Amino acid sequence: METINIMENGLLINYAEWERLTDSEQEKYFTSDDFSDCDYLKFKNNTIVEFFKIENTIYYIIVDNNFEIYENTIKEILLKFFANDFKKHFFELDTAHLTNLEKQQYEKILNSNITLFYRGGAGYYYGVHKLINKKLIAEIDYTGGF
Repeated sequence: METINIMENGLLINYAEWERLTDSEQEKYFTSDDFSDCDYLKFKNNTIVEFFKIENTIYYIIVDNNFEIYENTIKEILLKFFANDFKKHFFELDTAHLTNLEKQQYEKILNSNITLFYRGGAGYYYGVHKLINKKLIAEIDYTGGF
């Protein structure tokens, strides 16, 4: 599987530019509209990465510039999520039919962890996955601004 930073590779263009391209050229680029249906990586409930997977490629944008220094770790997190053994690295949080106490606990988890919101561009329900890989958690040791 491959990861591609859309910004660094010049693959994000504005819609007017994209419309001027031929159909085959359009397939190589993305517009902000493509990210209306994306998945998210969050740090303490703040979105740091928007991404989506097409076939064997994960396309992503680091939306919080403070996390650009963690790009290699971010790529590793995304790759681990799509690996066959992803359950070794992530724990899916139950988000259906929560009591008030469970909602408070859920919010506490979101506000203090690295979480991945995934729906794969389909449906309305995001599966919420807490990163449990201690090595990767330790690599993102960011405290500024939160």
